[in-house]
Amino acid sequence: CVALEDRQEHLEEVADEIEKDLELQGITGIEDRLQEDVGTTIGKLVEAGIKVWMLTGDKTETAINIGVATGLLEPEKQQGDSREWVSRPIFTTQAFEVDNIFQPQDFVRKLTVVAEMAREARRQHRAYDGLIIDGRCLEVALEPENEHNLVAISQICKTVICCRVSPKQKGAVVSLIKRYERAITLAIGDGANDCNMLQSADVGIGIRGLEGLQAFNVCDYGISQFRFLQYLLLVHGRWCYRRVAVLVNYTFYKNIVVVLPQYFLGFVSGFSGQKLYNDFLYQSYNMVHSMLPVVLFGVLDQ
Repeated sequence: CVALEDRQEHLEEVADEIEKDLELQGITGIEDRLQEDVGTTIGKLVEAGIKVWMLTGDKTETAINIGVATGLLEPEKQQGDSREWVSRPIFTTQAFEVDNIFQPQDFVRKLTVVAEMAREARRQHRAYDGLIIDGRCLEVALEPENEHNLVAISQICKTVICCRVSPKQKGAVVSLIKRYERAITLAIGDGANDCNMLQSADVGIGIRGLEGLQAFNVCDYGISQFRFLQYLLLVHGRWCYRRVAVLVNYTFYKNIVVVLPQYFLGFVSGFSGQKLYNDFLYQSYNMVHSMLPVVLFGVLDQ
């Protein structure tokens, strides 16, 4: 039969019944290393004022280690013989379990308390080092009555790390920030589980790697390594932004030049509708001053 309630608990019970009295025949290890210059790239994005979040399916400890290795989280601070962690709210399923049963009401109470503290910290212009939340807690936090508290906490965090999340939750987090913050979001991923997130973001960037081409096929831009993101955003993105700004001003200037003489002619011609330019000259002006300068500027400008 299909269990519609307490599905996870039933799955664990069935797994316990099946996975017993087994003989170990061998062990296979897969090395999952970070790509080259990931930490450097993330550091430059942070310096540029871009807020970087990490949505991963790894467990909490692994996600924290990756966050520290890439510079998203600060390492453990040392003060003499004592150790002090910077402000870092952590929500894990184990912290809200009673007899191995997750208690969502306890999590909601803790989330509300931390959200009130976050709002007070924001008024005092203080920031948290980061927010860490796993998939089970995130599922409750994304409910309509709780999502405003999640956003309040994330607003004062330098980064947010969501671990053990599903593809649906990745897309939901992106949509939540777009709806509340009205921010331009960019998602980058390399696997099939990132497709939902890439399609939910304003800009999706897929990495063509060892996990297949699913993310690469649904993205807006494709790259082969994560480190190329800094060139795509900080170099080509800057050039594109500058070109658009220059050409917008040029378009206004071009239209003013062609329209104002016709406008002033109306005063001396009694607004009779007399044309200052013949049709061929008018169309030639648009052809020469609308198409050619834009093409030349896009090709030659760096």
